[in-house]
Formats: sequence, structure tokens, C-alpha cells
Amino acid sequence: MLSREIVVCWLPLDGISEHVLQPFLTDEDRTHGSSFRDSEVSLRSLTKRALVRWCLNHFRGEGEARIIRTQTGKPFVVGGPYFNCSSAPGIVACAVCASCEMGLDVECKARAKSLGMSIEETIQWTEKEAIAKGVGTGLELAIDGLRRVEVDTYLVLETDEHWHIHHPKLPSKWVASVAYNSSIPATLKVRQLSAADLKSPDT
Repeated sequence: MLSREIVVCWLPLDGISEHVLQPFLTDEDRTHGSSFRDSEVSLRSLTKRALVRWCLNHFRGEGEARIIRTQTGKPFVVGGPYFNCSSAPGIVACAVCASCEMGLDVECKARAKSLGMSIEETIQWTEKEAIAKGVGTGLELAIDGLRRVEVDTYLVLETDEHWHIHHPKLPSKWVASVAYNSSIPATLKVRQLSAADLKSPDT
């Protein structure tokens, strides 16, 4: 992974089972997953945690990644890389970058439509939520704390920081945005994974 490259790995939930995820799950993960009554939501939660570990193992290259949280609850890895994850019905995704803070949001078009949102509104929401996740604050930032200053650039009003947007190309069911905070443009690479890629933590 190049220093100014953001890699988005995404995994469709079709064909994914808890058995496939086992090498990447802790007892805490399993307990958390079992707390959901909805089986799809539970599988999404487990898959998201497993995918994060797969990505960190794959791109970090050495030593086990130690994930801790900031005061606002944002997870990060001691010593890098930066990462952020998102899920929507039928999909889980994780973004990784060696050099800059970033956030990721994925939304299901059908779900957004059921809430009365157009495609354009859905895309704009993923942009704002990706920034909020990258900054590590709540959704108040996405609602009131941003101003678009260019086509793919927003200003965070509280900090005067510029966050830039990429749109990972996913199947037509979903839309996604990656937001990153860097004065140097970052490139985007998108990689689809399958159950076969999750054979072991060392894959």
C-alpha cells in the first residue's frame, strides 16, 4: 500500500457465515454479535470486526494491530495504519490508509429510498457522515458543522480543516464515500473480497 493511497476492501454478505469469520473473532466480538436479535445485523457486526482485522493484518504486515479508542470513541491503531469501516444491508467495507485520517460511509439505495431520500441526497449524506466519522465526532457535525467549498471538498467549520471526498465504485445497490484530511491528494483503490479471502488471518 502506497503512503498516499486509500484502499477500500468490501465484502458482500452473500456466502458469509460466522464459521468463515471465526479466525478473526474474539470472545468479545461473539458476545457483541449475539446481542442483536436480527440475524442479518448480527452477521454484519461480526463481519465488520473480522474485515477490520483482516485489513489491518494484510496491510500492516508486522505484529498484531492494537486497536484503542479516542475520548470521542473513534477506534485507531497504535502505530498505524489509519482505518475506518462501514456497513449497510448486504455489505461490509473497510478503508485503510498509511498516511492520513479518513472516514468511510456506505448506504443502501433501497433503504435510503424507503426513507424518502433521492440518490443525490443519499450520496451527499454519505459524504458528510464519512467526514464525521473521520473527524471522530457525532452526527451533529454532519448535520450542522460542514460547508461544501468545492465539488469534492468540505470545510469543517469548527476546525477550519478541509476534507476531500472520493466515491468508491460499488455494485449499483449501494453508494459510498471516503473522506480524507490531507493537503496532498490521495488515490483510491477498491478491492472486492470473498469468503475465500478470509481463510486465515495470515491470508
